[in-house]
Amino acid sequence: MNIEKLDENCYYYTDIVSQEEIDKVLSVLNSTQDWVRVYNDGKSYDPNRDPDLEVNQSVMLAYRKNFSAAEYPEISEIMNRAFKMAADHYKKEKGIRDGQEVPIFTHVDKHMQGTVYKPHIDTAPVGLESYSVLFYLNDDYEGGELSFSIPSESGKIKVQNGILETGPKGTYHPEHEKNKGLVSFWIKPKAFSVVIFPPLSPKPYPHTAHEVKSGVKYLIKGHWQIDNELATQWSANPYEGMSEEDILRVNPEGFIKEGYQHKLIKEGKQILADQYKEFYL
Repeated sequence: MNIEKLDENCYYYTDIVSQEEIDKVLSVLNSTQDWVRVYNDGKSYDPNRDPDLEVNQSVMLAYRKNFSAAEYPEISEIMNRAFKMAADHYKKEKGIRDGQEVPIFTHVDKHMQGTVYKPHIDTAPVGLESYSVLFYLNDDYEGGELSFSIPSESGKIKVQNGILETGPKGTYHPEHEKNKGLVSFWIKPKAFSVVIFPPLSPKPYPHTAHEVKSGVKYLIKGHWQIDNELATQWSANPYEGMSEEDILRVNPEGFIKEGYQHKLIKEGKQILADQYKEFYL
């Protein structure tokens, strides 16, 4: 396993499993048909559109499928083993105390051509130690880079619902002249690579998922919370502030009715903690 320290709290793990194992997993992912649409913002990819018109938008063309150990024992074992190797190193390196076990993530997301996530900070529980985990399963696509924009003391950046008011333009490459001075560091994730970082504490890690120019990108997005107790969330959820009725109208097929946030939505409770509805980095 190769370990690269991108920043004091952001680690990038590559060369975790063999190429033969990677090929086995990708063979299954590429041949699977029953993906469920999880985001549908009404957009479709137009290769001739002007990227400047979408510089501060997310275009979420994504599908999801659960590759459970019961149904997919071999590829589940490969994915879980790879993830555990990276997580175990991060725990030891950062001296993370005992708490909730690092979860095994089986929901694979499939990002289609045109997908871009504008600069944001990941969902996190208020007051609890937590980490974001991005597990990339393939690299045979164009674009799809991951960039980080670490705030400096030179100026404040407004954040609403986890979304940065200013930051890199995801429709362009991280090193494009339009992103000059806006990117602290970036990677084009390798197949079966893992990135681990804290969303907000001890310092925030805003990041941008740059546009998938061609092909599809498979990844697992996870949240690792040290304590089991539930806490009020702050969020970059695209459905923040919407009722369940509104969500289902916007995305009748793909909204995954699982988890704590959906439970709160059904109960009519607020997801976003007041202090994180709007703040400055």
